Amino acid sequence: VIVTVVVVAGTADGIGQGSLFGSASHMPPKYTQAIVSGTSVSGVVISLLRIVTKLVAGGDDKGSGSQRSSSYVYFGVAAAFCFACIIVQSLLPRLAVRKHYDGILQDQKQQLSRNESAVRGLQEGGQKGPSIWALFVSIWPLAIGLFSTYAVTLSIFPGFLAEDVESKALGDWLSIGLITLFNIFDFAGKSLPVYEAFRIHKPMKLFVLSLVRLLFYPMYAFAVLGPVGVVKVRPL
Repeated sequence: VIVTVVVVAGTADGIGQGSLFGSASHMPPKYTQAIVSGTSVSGVVISLLRIVTKLVAGGDDKGSGSQRSSSYVYFGVAAAFCFACIIVQSLLPRLAVRKHYDGILQDQKQQLSRNESAVRGLQEGGQKGPSIWALFVSIWPLAIGLFSTYAVTLSIFPGFLAEDVESKALGDWLSIGLITLFNIFDFAGKSLPVYEAFRIHKPMKLFVLSLVRLLFYPMYAFAVLGPVGVVKVRPL
């Protein structure tokens, strides 16, 4: 049952995020940036919510009544947030700014419709659009960099931080603290490019920086051999 719920939740998350990015694709870049930052804000909020529920309900022993109450509050508030997001999403098309850009999009669609015959004539004449491989060749630093970034992130967070790192002194608070710090700096990293000083316009630089993140693998592997008295990491 739990695996099924996780699959459904993951699928819904993918569809929801993809739909949001698609709905903002015809609007200025600042709106897409807002969505990107919003995905990080959700992580920060949910981490703070976990801290609050643990402080209020307590309970470090698995299966304890206080921990069960903490879980009920945590998932209950999270469900309320999801319901609020559904309401907000239904109201977005009524906003004046959304109507403005939707109108521009409709005009562009009509223009494309009028040009269909011309495009069809080019295709019949042997002129075809660029292939997927040609597009990949033109943007390969960004494509591989993005893949590398997500591969490194998802292979470490949240599974490794939540399950494979232990501390006798901090107990459950270690994983909660690590995930909270990750979400805070994830929010900072996704929001700072709003300012020109933090923008990197050269794809090759972004590609190199994404490869630097591969150093996280040997760093976490080294943690296995680190001081046992401070942080104990189970073998990978």
